[in-house]
Amino acid sequence: MKYFFLPFYLFVIILVGLLNCELTAQWVRMNGPYGWEFNNIISGNSTVLAGGPSHGVYRSTDNGMHWVEANSGLWTASVTALGFFKGNFLAGSWDGTNVLLFLSSDNANTWAQINTIKPKQSITCFVGKDSLLFAGTYGDGVYRSSDGGISWVQPNNAGLQHPVVALLVFNSNLYAGTWGGGVYESSDNGDSWTQLSIPNYNTYTTALFALNNNLYMASGKNLFSTTNNGANWNIVTSSVPFVNTGFVVQAGVNLYACTNDGVHLSTDGGVSWSSIGLSNASVEAFTLFNGNFIAGTRDVGIFTSQDYGASWLQTGALNNMMVQTIAVIDSNLIVGDNGQEGLFISRDNGNSYKEYYNLNHSYALCLKIKDSIIYAGTDGGGNGGGGIFKSSDLGKSWNCIGLNNFPIFSINYNPSYLFVGTDQGVFRTSNEGASWNQVNNGIPSTPVNSLAVIDTFLFAGTNVGTFRTTNNGNNWTSNGLSDTAVTSILNIGNSLFAGTAFGIFKNVPPDTTWIRIGFVDTVVYSLERKNNIFFARTNSGLFSSTNNGISWFSINDGFDKIPISSFAVGDTFMYAGSWAEGVWRRNLSEIISDSKYTENTLPSQFEISQNYPNPFNPSSRIRYSLPFSSNVKIEVYNILGEKIKQLVNEQKNPGSYEINFNAAGLASGVYFYKIEAKSIDGKNEFRNVKKMLLLK
Repeated sequence: MKYFFLPFYLFVIILVGLLNCELTAQWVRMNGPYGWEFNNIISGNSTVLAGGPSHGVYRSTDNGMHWVEANSGLWTASVTALGFFKGNFLAGSWDGTNVLLFLSSDNANTWAQINTIKPKQSITCFVGKDSLLFAGTYGDGVYRSSDGGISWVQPNNAGLQHPVVALLVFNSNLYAGTWGGGVYESSDNGDSWTQLSIPNYNTYTTALFALNNNLYMASGKNLFSTTNNGANWNIVTSSVPFVNTGFVVQAGVNLYACTNDGVHLSTDGGVSWSSIGLSNASVEAFTLFNGNFIAGTRDVGIFTSQDYGASWLQTGALNNMMVQTIAVIDSNLIVGDNGQEGLFISRDNGNSYKEYYNLNHSYALCLKIKDSIIYAGTDGGGNGGGGIFKSSDLGKSWNCIGLNNFPIFSINYNPSYLFVGTDQGVFRTSNEGASWNQVNNGIPSTPVNSLAVIDTFLFAGTNVGTFRTTNNGNNWTSNGLSDTAVTSILNIGNSLFAGTAFGIFKNVPPDTTWIRIGFVDTVVYSLERKNNIFFARTNSGLFSSTNNGISWFSINDGFDKIPISSFAVGDTFMYAGSWAEGVWRRNLSEIISDSKYTENTLPSQFEISQNYPNPFNPSSRIRYSLPFSSNVKIEVYNILGEKIKQLVNEQKNPGSYEINFNAAGLASGVYFYKIEAKSIDGKNEFRNVKKMLLLK
């Protein structure tokens, strides 16, 4: 069957308006949570720069509170070292093959590549000495510049045989801390080096600094000092209360150490140390700037402290989080990331994230709210074995309650037990984790992806179908969908819904028959319900239904091309996590309004409605319906037949949809929108054109 309504003209592409098509009711990307690794921080000219191995350089001009990308001309993502010398910033980099150096003379607004230095190994550090600038490398010695970094020469480096990880100027001499060779000294600006007599087992330098006219060197848990330029060394302490010191910053009489367990302070020359925060994070960069502490971490972004470490605030709009799971309780948003250990928590509906919890060095895979209690299931692969964690104070503190060696995919409960789905079946506890019992009689050895409870029934969605028990897991029987990977199950009243790789199915226990109700040949990853609205996350985005899945409405305005990894529904907002694009939010009232259907079944025919409002200024909404899975194209043209914008060009499931067109930047006048739809089986086609009027 073919549907033809109006002949249309041949059109020529015009670019006017392409940059001004935006959505009026849509998803908005939130500020964080903030990830990425930052292992270099440097300050100068009232500016702070942060760099890391994957996203280039970011800049702050307000003491680290806000950050913007500063990579113009710096065309590689990996930054191995940052420096500041005589008004210029320097960035050592790596493009996967070559070691590179970039220089900026305008506070990192632009960068220029410097081609006069070509070390074989990565640049690790910079230091200035009078009019000379030095760059240390990991295996290619030290390079020297006499013109602020424009041109470079490699000194003889005689005697320097180990990778350089730190450079220091002390008492007119140049010192190099190395990896495997201890400390070297040069009195001739790098032409020749002498290896200092540090004990052999302390040859891996982790910090090199000066205090009170003494030279200090850290290696592992040992801290040494010398009063005669390295001729003799004294051990300051052999029991540093942390390991893997990144480096030490000296400020007055205080020493601040960056470690894999936060920031530590010493006020007695390194003899004793105390933690001053960020104990859950591996701190890899640190600077003091205008009285503020700024710390760069591995995978959890940048933190700043304005009270000498008494409290820390996570800063920066660095939204690359690969969000694995989200839960919401009141205005508290809990976010677990697939690329970073632990949880991020927002207390203001996702506007800011100021709290981070490590969860025993494990990744959060799932979250479950029970009244005011939050449970977090982890991947089981951390140093402490992961497990399931519990918080009774809205996420302010967490305790592991067992199952340390299992990845936990799902959590649910009934009045008697807490149930957990793992890669080894189902476990239950009646005493909040004091003891656990494995209850798998009747379930094959397969991951349990989801759990649901209806009265006395407990249901398990697995990779080989659904199973049910009426005695809290003592015995299980098949509940249908055999040999089907069930990604999510959800109970609504006495009905059970299952998301699979082949759409959504419905079952009414105790019957084991399932009926497909939507998303034919579409992967459905997860299902949720809020009040009378049914939500589904699919490989085509997010959808909502107000008639228990009979018809569905796309709610993807604003991130149509962004893969959605998780979602949660609160009282005011709906939140969506993405792979590498952070957290997004949309007002729930918009979704409720958009999800109201006048029909209770799938559309019986193709249809495109008149845009509303019409006339409009500057935006208008267009609704269309598809009775079959179809390839759909919707385009906007001006009165000359020139194409203004392509609004849709993709495959869609049966259902009703609505799109928004913003004509900001276009002149007043008559415009046309055209739909072309063809069912996947090729048996049904639809074309139609409608006119709309823009009045400004």
